[in-house]
Amino acid sequence: MKKPSNIFRPFRAIGFLRIACIAILVAVTQPTAAADTPRPDDPQLLLWLDAADAGTLTLDADGHVSAWANKAQRVDGKFTSGDRQRPLFVEKALGGRPALRFDGIDDVLRNAQFGRAAKTWTLVVVVNPRSNKGNGQFHGIFSANRRKTDDFVSGMNVDLGPVETSSFSELNLEGAKDEPGVRSLRTEASNFGEGQILTIVTDAALSKLFVGLEAENMRFAGDAENSLEEVRLGGRYFAGAEHGFLDGDISEVLLYDAALSDARRIALTEYLAKKYDCASKKIEYSLEGAWIALKSYDGFGSRLKLTPIDRAIRESHGNASQQKEIERRLIDVLQTEATAAAKEFAVRRLIFVGSEESIPALAKYLVDPQLGPLAQITVQAIPGEASAAALRQAVEKAPHGRQLGLIQGLGMLRDRKAVPMLAGLVKNPNADVSEAAAKALAQIGEPDCVAPLNEFLQNAGPERKSHALDVNLALARRLVEQNHPAEGAKILRALEKTSDDAGRCAILAELVEAEPQNAGLLISEALADKSPRIRGAAANLIRTTKHRDSLRVLGARFPEIPREGQILLLDALGRQDRDMIGFIGSSAIPKKDAEVRAAVFSFLGRIGDRHCVPGLVHSATKAESAAEKEAAFRSLTELHGDGIEAELIGQLRQAEAAQRAVAVRALAARQSYGAFAELAKAAKDADPAVRIEAGKAVQLLVSEKSVELLVRLLLEASDDNQQSTFEQALIAGCRKIAEPNRRAEPILAEYARANAQDQERLLPVLGALGGEKASELVHAALMDPQGKLYDSALRALANWPDASVVPELLAIAKDAKQESHRSWAIRGVARVAPRPGNLPPPEAFAAMKQAFDLADRLDDRKLVLARMGAIRTPACLAFATAKIDDAALQAEAIAAAVKLAEGMKESHPKEAKAAFERVLAATQDAALKIRIERLLGKIKP
Repeated sequence: MKKPSNIFRPFRAIGFLRIACIAILVAVTQPTAAADTPRPDDPQLLLWLDAADAGTLTLDADGHVSAWANKAQRVDGKFTSGDRQRPLFVEKALGGRPALRFDGIDDVLRNAQFGRAAKTWTLVVVVNPRSNKGNGQFHGIFSANRRKTDDFVSGMNVDLGPVETSSFSELNLEGAKDEPGVRSLRTEASNFGEGQILTIVTDAALSKLFVGLEAENMRFAGDAENSLEEVRLGGRYFAGAEHGFLDGDISEVLLYDAALSDARRIALTEYLAKKYDCASKKIEYSLEGAWIALKSYDGFGSRLKLTPIDRAIRESHGNASQQKEIERRLIDVLQTEATAAAKEFAVRRLIFVGSEESIPALAKYLVDPQLGPLAQITVQAIPGEASAAALRQAVEKAPHGRQLGLIQGLGMLRDRKAVPMLAGLVKNPNADVSEAAAKALAQIGEPDCVAPLNEFLQNAGPERKSHALDVNLALARRLVEQNHPAEGAKILRALEKTSDDAGRCAILAELVEAEPQNAGLLISEALADKSPRIRGAAANLIRTTKHRDSLRVLGARFPEIPREGQILLLDALGRQDRDMIGFIGSSAIPKKDAEVRAAVFSFLGRIGDRHCVPGLVHSATKAESAAEKEAAFRSLTELHGDGIEAELIGQLRQAEAAQRAVAVRALAARQSYGAFAELAKAAKDADPAVRIEAGKAVQLLVSEKSVELLVRLLLEASDDNQQSTFEQALIAGCRKIAEPNRRAEPILAEYARANAQDQERLLPVLGALGGEKASELVHAALMDPQGKLYDSALRALANWPDASVVPELLAIAKDAKQESHRSWAIRGVARVAPRPGNLPPPEAFAAMKQAFDLADRLDDRKLVLARMGAIRTPACLAFATAKIDDAALQAEAIAAAVKLAEGMKESHPKEAKAAFERVLAATQDAALKIRIERLLGKIKP
């Protein structure tokens, strides 16, 4: 079954327009707010141009402005223009303050690197339009666009419209967010030469114009984004060039990337009105003159003379006698020989003031092809039986095109008295009429609609079957909403027998709402269904249904559900209910189905507590399959609640070796810093696996607070592995001390009171931390090659954090009497020399080549060669490539050459290409060959 169509969408859109228009027409005077002075650091402010701030203007000798700087801190840059396009600086303009005067010929200011975009925004412009000469000009006040793209397509434009006017009566807004087409937002008029504060507020639904504090017109706005890549003042960009230059003064501009609240907008307007002394003076038209003008209104000329009627409607809000008078006069327009445009105006305004007294006048237009839809909207907006009666009477005499809309209206009104008529129309041979009547019956949703819609379903041919199923599903939903769940469920169960999988998914969701007490049973049956789509819908309902208590039956039904459904059930429940843990105790969980049991463990991780820890630790080591072990371990890391860490520590202290290792891994994965002391002890465990995991955990969770404990553990270490673990952890802990010059202090303090054996263990740590004091101690020990501390001092030098020790290490490697000393020195050079920022690349390569030449051991040469991959110089690349012929070093040479060539393919394409080709000839690795061929394709000849 396809998703039910929405036949009422056009009316809902118009209804939204009605609501929006009411918001404008019934707006009352806004409350006064405190003055809101703009701030450069306002986080929502993108643009602030203020002609009164002389420091933001760059003036030529003749007084023209070549640049106007943005005061908003978020966006740097200035607005500039060419020699002939520079506006004139006027020292005393609006309110006696400065402004920039644009000549209407070619003056414009632009910022082509503004580089922003906004989905919601507020534009405030203090402007004095001086004229609007010339048809088709679109004189621009403000515009924005994506580079080389029309402003009205990609950004926005605010201009004086396409038609020359004698007063400021047009303000056109277009843009990427707005409905297409030219649209003036002005509903009033004012004289040219009078200053205005124009505010446009755009959110995800509407763009609204305010002139001063007065709300004027608006237009719909979508969720698109207005590009502000380029921004212009006094002009526009379209058809590949700048057009529409403003004849007027601009004093101040503010642009926010947010729809300002009414309170903030009012406060900002009051601040600017006081600053520029520019209360707007509107051209006034009389109400009586508006009623006279309405009779001859043709819909094409200016509608400004009619604005007193809109104002009267707005002011009549809450005054019944005034509304009656306006209603009477609008009815009179409908009953006289007024123009079609005047009648349309009257129908539109009756939506605000109409009552049952308007219905007879409106009713005769319900069947009219042009005014009918609008008259229907107005009638439907008037509460009472008379509205539905008018629609019922109109259906019988309306032409086909209008009949469909009227039938839809009866459904929207949920008119029970229309059911007999609609039941007859369901049998109409015209498919459009029949389907519209069926939809209306579904919308009414009363028990007496069941029989005609069931008959409609039974008689529907293949081409109408889907539609018939949809309307019956909609009827069932409506019956449940109207407190007739039994009737709704009966329809749903009948539909289930004839629907496809998509339809059955929708029916299942509706059945759960119709029979909430059976939700668990319905879902368990769906989980056992053969269709994956039905099973998936059931799992989704477990997550979303509000009927949680009825799901408890799933525990008893669990053994009857096939394994695919069991897995979905466990996953869905585990995301919702901690109190569903009772499922897991069931002996019905399959003992031999690894996939289901893995799902059980995952389920436990989401809903379990500390009592699950022993079982999960056991399963993470003893389960039969790798999937079960992984799921059990993952759940140990996901469990939440009190006592989890304590339970894992208990396992670490008491369980067998394999389970202790799992407990250590879980504590590390959970970042259980409170377990650090226990993990440190575990690093000395008798079992090698536990020691290895604990060592990793200690290095992961180490902190500044751990240093004292780690010093003690390092000094107590009983073998090389323990010593290495605690040494690395101690170095990491000291490096987390915030002040670099204090990082070695704990080790230095311990070294001062330590015996020779302990000093041997502390020196490598001091070497890794560096510093002047550590250097003194290390070099003092190196002075005696036969001393007990020499080996540790050499390791400390090899651990040094920067390249200052490279010359010393190379000297030691050259003169070393013991192979181990040479090896430590070479490895120290290989560790530190290639680090970025330590040495210039040529010096780093020279040091590494010398270390390579001094190395006696193959492993040391391999290490040096591998580390050369970080030194991007042609010489280093040539060296690595040359070693490809050495079978013992080929793997490391290839890896280094590929890494270097890839990094240098743009800076040294010739050398990189040669290296790639050499590797291609030598390697047997198919994947590497493909990678190199792709890299070769990226090298420009």
